[in-house]
Amino acid sequence: MNPDFSQHLLAGAEAGQGYRLILPDEALRGRSGERLGQGAGSSLDFKDYRDYQPGDDLRMIDWGVYARSDKLTLKMFREEVSPHLDLVIDGSKSMNLPDTPKAEATLGLSALLATAARNAQCTCTAWMQEEGFVRVPHGNDHPAVWDGLALDRAESPALAFNTMRPAWRSRGVRVFVSDLLFEADPIHLVRHFARDAASVIIIQLLAAQDANPPERGNLKLVDVESNTHLELHLDAGLQARYLKALATHQDAWRGACQEVNAQFHILIAEDITADWTLPTLEASELLAPV
Repeated sequence: MNPDFSQHLLAGAEAGQGYRLILPDEALRGRSGERLGQGAGSSLDFKDYRDYQPGDDLRMIDWGVYARSDKLTLKMFREEVSPHLDLVIDGSKSMNLPDTPKAEATLGLSALLATAARNAQCTCTAWMQEEGFVRVPHGNDHPAVWDGLALDRAESPALAFNTMRPAWRSRGVRVFVSDLLFEADPIHLVRHFARDAASVIIIQLLAAQDANPPERGNLKLVDVESNTHLELHLDAGLQARYLKALATHQDAWRGACQEVNAQFHILIAEDITADWTLPTLEASELLAPV
């Protein structure tokens, strides 16, 4: 993994020590609906079974069930039905925009959220975009040991979801960190996020130049999916049309989130990396200082 990426994760995790993830009531309930205490992660009380998923601890397989049914089934203990965050990271090339802190903000924000979840006694699984969405190696652990992250994918997250969707936890909190600058039907993706979730948060993370390009100057556009290039001269009229299209795109995502009662936030990379404070997420009661 890029050494700079490791530093971004460390910086975000350090900033995350000052935050706690605020959990909705639904995230504090197990599969059978009972309310669980926030210290439930240290308990080893047996609660339920679930199907084996690649990457699960083989020690948790119930071999008796396997002998009877030829089906790999895990014993699910209390910590597995305690609050959980599934954190989905857009690994597109556009999240590593040259000459901006967009990659730093993407990885740092992800690490910050994962650390804030740990501070709330909430487990976390980080997912990344490859051929589909897969678990980040060591993505259940502290962000300092996450591995294999790369912001270099040419296909859009929408295509990745169609290839392999994350096998995330029932009744969990789900966060998607992306610039959302890809063609897709927002309601289709947001409904998938919301299915059997306690809460959903969509974070559009933009560089300053994504949100507000200059009024004048020569500009080179690169389509990361097709690798095609377009050189144009940017003037005030073209900037106005871009900003109108961006606002329309954001309204579509905002409307999709409202339909399923999900949160939608727009963050600017330069604002995040300036001091690692997140007043927008604090005001929305997603994060609380500790």
